[in-house]
Amino acid sequence: MSFPVSFPSGNFSLDLLHELQSSSSWQLETKVGMHSRISDLFAAKYCYQFDASDLYGPSGNPSEQDIQQNSIGDCYFVATLGAVADQQPGRIKNAISFDPNTGNFNVRMYKPDGTAVTIPVSQQDILDNKSRGGGSKLDNGGGPIWPAVMETAYAKMNDGNWSDGLAQGYNKIGAGGFGRDGMVAVTGSKGTDLVPANIWFFPTSLKSDILFNQVSAALAQGKAVTLSTDPEQSGQDGLVDNHVYIVDRIYKDASGAVKVELRNPWGNNINAGEGTNWSGAGLIVDLNSLINTKGLECFNVGP
Repeated sequence: MSFPVSFPSGNFSLDLLHELQSSSSWQLETKVGMHSRISDLFAAKYCYQFDASDLYGPSGNPSEQDIQQNSIGDCYFVATLGAVADQQPGRIKNAISFDPNTGNFNVRMYKPDGTAVTIPVSQQDILDNKSRGGGSKLDNGGGPIWPAVMETAYAKMNDGNWSDGLAQGYNKIGAGGFGRDGMVAVTGSKGTDLVPANIWFFPTSLKSDILFNQVSAALAQGKAVTLSTDPEQSGQDGLVDNHVYIVDRIYKDASGAVKVELRNPWGNNINAGEGTNWSGAGLIVDLNSLINTKGLECFNVGP
């Protein structure tokens, strides 16, 4: 946290000079003393709770580990944030800028048709997101704020009247969606859905190989990938139904079975059901099982 280093617009510098002249600490003997007094007054007047230094962790980059979905039902969006942060961190960093004159974070988002818009996120907006139990770690003991900033911008983009609060926007994004909805909001492209039902005429093992080749190629090319689930039609696959996960890796084990390494945007798998109940966010599932139970809706591959 720090105070802005450039003056806001208007008569701030003149007002500050008048305040300095009227203060008992007005000193002309050294420029250093004057600069120190200006800095003190500036900090007192224009200190923000959040600034650019709060966006990311020690690495200076966004990470999927910064995501922790709580009370808002927008797994499709926050999982996409995590997948993009993991594969294309520069895309997240280029989307957010901090304005020290206003204390706002300006966020580039995309409407469903791919049209780019810039959404201002205020200091109070971030605190509001925290109070709602948003998709960052800010309300879970603290952490980088970029997921809260992005999620707030998404809610504002979906709210028709910012002046009466953002309940409309949060209700809309929290009503659920598809991975492609999150992908277009973050990247401007809906990406490509890889749907096992579209290759229904192949045996499971061949479907699994086809999806393995497509997903592994996408990850190798640095593309963000998410996995969406449906309720199973038979058996259980260990994944939450109607949920979206971050895809970290896809590989074949020693027996040749295709495994998918996922990250739950909840930040854990506590009470996930279907035999899955542990504190870690990651888990590995068998792709054949996902296909056979029909619990796999699709992979979504971003640009």
